[in-house]
Amino acid sequence: MKKIAILLSLVVLVSSFGFSQARSGNIYGKVVDADGVPLPGVSVTLKSEFSADMIFITTEKGSFRFISLPPGTYSLKAELEGFSIVRRPNIEIELGSNVNLTVEMVPRAVEEEITVIAASPVIDKKRTSRALHLTIEELQVLPTARDPWVILELAPGVVMDRENVGGSESGQQSYFASGGTSRSTATWNLDGIDRSGQVSEGESGM
Repeated sequence: MKKIAILLSLVVLVSSFGFSQARSGNIYGKVVDADGVPLPGVSVTLKSEFSADMIFITTEKGSFRFISLPPGTYSLKAELEGFSIVRRPNIEIELGSNVNLTVEMVPRAVEEEITVIAASPVIDKKRTSRALHLTIEELQVLPTARDPWVILELAPGVVMDRENVGGSESGQQSYFASGGTSRSTATWNLDGIDRSGQVSEGESGM
């Protein structure tokens, strides 16, 4: 059951609806001074509990980015000589999401740090795909059968050809459609590896 839950929490990725590009999230940002002028050469460090620290030096326009990030909670630190260190904790990355940040740095007279507590932007201007990310904890409490097609049914905009009540339809690969496309254009991925079937287009290989 645990193996199945892990598989489902990684989500069925359907290429034609944008799922195949939604295995991770991204952070895009810009560092400016108190007057809104972009700051190049800022060392921006991204930290998380499940990966090594990542560092990006801002461009001449003050921009930085961290792409292909696994879903989870991150913290960010911006450092530049002559400016106070700025920290942004609790940055939430969801499957297929883009977080846009503006980091403001101020000159320092003495050694000091600034921690900014703010919610991540709600509007995602770069996001063009639809995705669903379910954790193991959520799968354990959802009153559904335990197969990928039942979980896929929970994704926004997906229409299934049957209702799997209490697992009565489990063991059969359901047909589904979204955005004018059909199951034949779907791909199935586990840990980034294509596990699509070889017999019929769009079927799961496991």
